[in-house]
Amino acid sequence: AAALSEAGVENQYVFRDRVVRNEEYKLYISTDRQPEKLVSVINDPDERVNLLESDDPEIRAQFESLWLAAQAFPAQDNDPDYVPLPPEPWDKEVTVQSQSWKQ
Repeated sequence: AAALSEAGVENQYVFRDRVVRNEEYKLYISTDRQPEKLVSVINDPDERVNLLESDDPEIRAQFESLWLAAQAFPAQDNDPDYVPLPPEPWDKEVTVQSQSWKQ
């Protein structure tokens, strides 16, 4: 979702949830930049078993590797580039204050 502010079109989220993966594992990252779920896409293709609490050294190493990659993400997602066009009768009014409405 997006909204129109005085700065232009803005994303709803400061940081959108996402996934980081390698050949075997997938790590889900929440919008508050925390790991949510770790799954093996080979051994658990339906992604039913969350491996985040696993004590298995191989799984922990895979988690650490994926989590390190996730730490490199920017702190805030970019908003779309916005170049205003000349006003048109169908234009909508600004609906939110820039940045303050985001989740």
